[in-house]
Amino acid sequence: MQVSATSTPANELLAFGQKHATRQVTLLFADLVDSVALKQRLGRRSACSWVT
Repeated sequence: MQVSATSTPANELLAFGQKHATRQVTLLFADLVDSVALKQRLGRRSACSWVT
């Protein structure tokens, strides 16, 4: 993509979105309190199945 001297980040982002297929993705990272203790007490498989 060529950038002109008068381009702004907002204009560059808009131009990119018009040229390419884009989608929004939301990621959530979470950690349970004492998840290590839970795995040790229940075992990995049992703990993971309990969480998911």
